[in-house]
Amino acid sequence: MKNAIRIESVTKRFGSVLALAGVDLEIDQGEFFGLLGPNGAGKTTLISALAGLVRPDTGRLAVMGHDVISDYRAARQLLGVVPQELVFDPFFTVRESLEIQSGYFGIRNNASWIDEILENLGVGRFDPDEGIGSSGADPAIGVGEEGADLGENLGIGRF
Repeated sequence: MKNAIRIESVTKRFGSVLALAGVDLEIDQGEFFGLLGPNGAGKTTLISALAGLVRPDTGRLAVMGHDVISDYRAARQLLGVVPQELVFDPFFTVRESLEIQSGYFGIRNNASWIDEILENLGVGRFDPDEGIGSSGADPAIGVGEEGADLGENLGIGRF
């Protein structure tokens, strides 16, 4: 089975600060994984490198077998990151927000997939046609936005 995430000997410095010191990690498909550590441990730097937002100094990172540097388009298409702070437009409904997110990736006519996301995340208990700010479902909706465009691919959340 192919690794969902493979990280090999990744290092990253910011000036004199060593943020990542030879990180090695393999996460198999279907596996749930938590990245835990104190502030300054390098969690955000590692996720940023995996998402292609920060370039490591050394090492290799791959998403579903696609190198995040040399095959970045495929790697990024297979990975979604939900940021710690979520920003939503309170004028859109939950459903509209997911439809808009899908549209960013050229995905249209996916109402049944959005319904499945809403149900699986427990957002079904909120009115999907209600404004986001009033629903109380913000964290789940952030994950849902990633799911709206990922299909069966890999998502990373920071909570």
